[in-house]
Amino acid sequence: MSDATLDTLRGIVGPANLIHGVDCSPYVIEGRTPVAAVFPGSVEEVSAVLALANEAALPVTPWGGGTAISVGAPPARLGIVLGLGRMHRVLEHEPGDLTATVQAGATIRHLQAALTARGQWLSLDPPDPDRATIGGVLAANASGSRRHLYGTSRDLLIGVAVVCADGAVIHGGGKVVKNVAGYDLPKRFVGAFGTLGVIVEATLKLRPR
Repeated sequence: MSDATLDTLRGIVGPANLIHGVDCSPYVIEGRTPVAAVFPGSVEEVSAVLALANEAALPVTPWGGGTAISVGAPPARLGIVLGLGRMHRVLEHEPGDLTATVQAGATIRHLQAALTARGQWLSLDPPDPDRATIGGVLAANASGSRRHLYGTSRDLLIGVAVVCADGAVIHGGGKVVKNVAGYDLPKRFVGAFGTLGVIVEATLKLRPR
């Protein structure tokens, strides 16, 4: 990666939100070290990072909590690790509709705590909820034993915002439980491990506690 590209990345996410070289050691995957790790704070920053990486032909690896990063075949080469931990807000919670919209970097534990305060919960129990993020859980289609009663991540996702490799932002689904308007785009991204795009926001079905 050129110094000019690194400088451009710093300009996008801020100097404090980019690391490179030996500082990237926490993000080594199967002995492969990324050139840089960036931590965007908004959908616009994710879009700008992916557009730049696309132009520079740099591979990008989305990273939530890192709990499923070693699942499957490792990437052939690492360029940029895209850490989503700064994007962790619950954007909207409608108790009457039994739905919540949350940023991809929010952990399962954080989301459950926010929902519990209003008598609801997300019926998923993936491993390591303190680290596992909404985006990562969806990308890996992770779930625990409760899936036998309540279904998997795929069954609970009703809306999604995704940033594609060229930086385009697309939206699919909606914010109501009974949404039958057209092709069910969100489910295409569940279990895709970020290969089709980076999940940045998700709308999920909830249950009363």
